[in-house]
Amino acid sequence: MKINPFKIIGVLILLGFASAFLFLPTEIKVNQEISINSDINNVFNIPNTISTWENWSPWRYTQKHVSTKYKGPKSGVGSKYIWESDSIPQMNGRLEITVSEKNKRIVGSIFYDSMGETPAYNTEFFFFDEKEFTRVVWQISDEVSWYHLPNRFLLFGAEIRLKEMLNTGLDSLKHYVDENNN
Repeated sequence: MKINPFKIIGVLILLGFASAFLFLPTEIKVNQEISINSDINNVFNIPNTISTWENWSPWRYTQKHVSTKYKGPKSGVGSKYIWESDSIPQMNGRLEITVSEKNKRIVGSIFYDSMGETPAYNTEFFFFDEKEFTRVVWQISDEVSWYHLPNRFLLFGAEIRLKEMLNTGLDSLKHYVDENNN
């Protein structure tokens, strides 16, 4: 009996897709933290004031040829940081603060115009008064449907990139707080 190599390859490809559905992640949650030698009120007010984001956000390093604007209140719930790319329109989007609990936490959603009103990511800051410093935890999370295989592949390698991005942002936030407290 002669074995058809194309059938074997076809079966292996099907098994590969089946295992991807079983083992690829459907959610990601990345946390990073930093201690900042400043009053919790000073630290909280910076990410809660949407217009400060372009001074410390990690996206300021990756967004070349991007114009930004702000909508809504200056800070807190409803504040929006909107960006438009000159070169990649699919990357146009906004960050909107959806929850702001004074000196405790800030929750925001990141939307891309190409995805409509479904958030691409959710971001959350937690603030802890440690008497001599403020501890800030920044979290980014995302969930995708189990059947949306392309996005599940994207989640597979995203954790390392997101950790680096959060660390860059927290370091920049710390420097920004230091510069503005003196």
